[in-house]
Amino acid sequence: DFVQMDGIASISDYTEAPNFLFSSSVAPRSIKNMGFDYHVNVEVAYVQEVGYMNCYSRLATRCLKLRIDPSRTKIPKATKKLPGEDLPQEVDDAPFSDSEDEEQLKTMEPAHHELYTKLKGYMNGNHANEDEDIMDYVDGEELVNKCFQVAVERLMPGHGCKFALCIKSNGGAYGEADEQAGATYQMAYIKYLPTHCTAGGGLDAHRGGINVPWGNKLTPVHMLDRKERVQVDAAFAVLIDKLGLTKTGEPGMKLISAASGG
Repeated sequence: DFVQMDGIASISDYTEAPNFLFSSSVAPRSIKNMGFDYHVNVEVAYVQEVGYMNCYSRLATRCLKLRIDPSRTKIPKATKKLPGEDLPQEVDDAPFSDSEDEEQLKTMEPAHHELYTKLKGYMNGNHANEDEDIMDYVDGEELVNKCFQVAVERLMPGHGCKFALCIKSNGGAYGEADEQAGATYQMAYIKYLPTHCTAGGGLDAHRGGINVPWGNKLTPVHMLDRKERVQVDAAFAVLIDKLGLTKTGEPGMKLISAASGG
């Protein structure tokens, strides 16, 4: 159930994921005679797409509560409640904690308890709160990712800062994505951070921005060798299995675009 990650290239600059990894990204569309604010973000990274979930506050809290016991045998999924399990659509009450796990909350590290308290406050103590969505908050994606990285560190000690859960919850122009070009309104994926690459700089245009510099530029891209790729793929598989995520497609080096506006 565990992955040996010794072959992964060491990285010293990922103790905290930079803010640009979680900024809401946006793209323009032809709109006549009306204001239109947009942002565009383009990057390259080795990623594994995962199914978009309907309750990221639940995934985040389960990540914080994840406990690893190497002596335990694997429990069949049919009898195990997965940490990232979605809320069924008919559920109207899903409190953050009950009497059974209050003792567990008391043993959380202070930094992790701070994340838990913030999540609980945003959702008013209930994952099924119809008036709140963790992704509606400016720091919602970053907050969920911090909790995700807590779980990654427990599953693969020393590598929690090398993986990020990226959640794009509102792409498209006025909520409409270009489906003919293969774009979607929502998307989620796990990113292997040492491969993250952008052109650098930023282009501030009228009522919008694009994360490329003015001018022409060739940007080197870090490619994984076969040994490292096999290990990262194995890590993706463990994270998906242990956190109850759903694999979508195959992992690989991808050009990622995020564009939205309105």
